[in-house]
Amino acid sequence: MGDEPVGELEVVHTFTGPMPTGVSVSHTGRIFVNFPKWGDQVPATVVELGDGAEVPFPDQAWNSPSADDDAQAFVSVQSIVVDPADRLWVLDTGSPMFQPRRRPAARCRPARAGVRPPPRPARSARCRPRPGPGSGR
Repeated sequence: MGDEPVGELEVVHTFTGPMPTGVSVSHTGRIFVNFPKWGDQVPATVVELGDGAEVPFPDQAWNSPSADDDAQAFVSVQSIVVDPADRLWVLDTGSPMFQPRRRPAARCRPARAGVRPPPRPARSARCRPRPGPGSGR
């Protein structure tokens, strides 16, 4: 292979707002992107690209925390990755603008969550981690 090009480059999406720091593609071709809250207005910290749009993943409620220690929502996601079992792993620092945590409950961050993305029609459903093969659960 060496230095020879393989295939052609293709623009999949052009970002015009907040700075993304992570992109991961599922085995079925679904594209997920994350935007940490480092200063830009971030309407959703995890999105799925679809039909030219950035759609909050798994839904807007998960991307609308009530506080920096909200365990029911993403707060400021720094990284995402799809693993070989097709689960989306999310690393949430829980620290917008790298602010120190003021409340004791916030000490549980950073957090990670494994989410098996549902089929596209169930986009509005809340996703919960499912045990994978050999997980013992």
